[in-house]
Amino acid sequence: MWLWRVISRIKNIMDLNVPKCWNCGFTDKNFNFFCLRCFKVQKPIEIDPFKIFGLDYDFIINTEKLEIYYYELQNKLHPDKYINATNEESYFSQIHSSNINIAYEKLINPISRANELLKVFGFLVDNERNSFTDTKILGEIMELQEESENLNTINDKKLFLNKIENKIKVLVKNLENSFKFKKLSLANELNVEISYLEKIKKNINQ
Repeated sequence: MWLWRVISRIKNIMDLNVPKCWNCGFTDKNFNFFCLRCFKVQKPIEIDPFKIFGLDYDFIINTEKLEIYYYELQNKLHPDKYINATNEESYFSQIHSSNINIAYEKLINPISRANELLKVFGFLVDNERNSFTDTKILGEIMELQEESENLNTINDKKLFLNKIENKIKVLVKNLENSFKFKKLSLANELNVEISYLEKIKKNINQ
């Protein structure tokens, strides 16, 4: 008897993790925006940006394909299409549309994409406290910041921006390799360094 209770309890827990259609009760082990049986818009669940777009957990992504799929999803799930639908579908489409927008913005930006990937791999990302453990790198960033505040001509700014962009390209390549070999601490430090350089670049362009 006790064994049957344990089995039933495990089954109930598993059932809770299986997406079930709110309309017809159809279940699928994978999340879909539409029910595979009745084709109704499904209730949103908490999933990461990579899963929303059906991507592998890899830092390197095809941004052109991502953009195409993004517009396809937005076209299919735009709330305007469900004005005359059920209250559930109308509400769910609004949430999906918002989630798709947020996920796309996170994935298209290398810095936020890296942060999302670090979270997926179980690395604690603290955006408020992210800083360097390497004092040499911190010193270089501070020097670049000081240099950026003393650019007098348009040509000075152009040359400095080229230098920053080249540094970012090298760091992004290193970031790709750090994810490839699952060096998560290194990936986090590289990502923080890139984010600081992007801030410097943004301040110059303002």
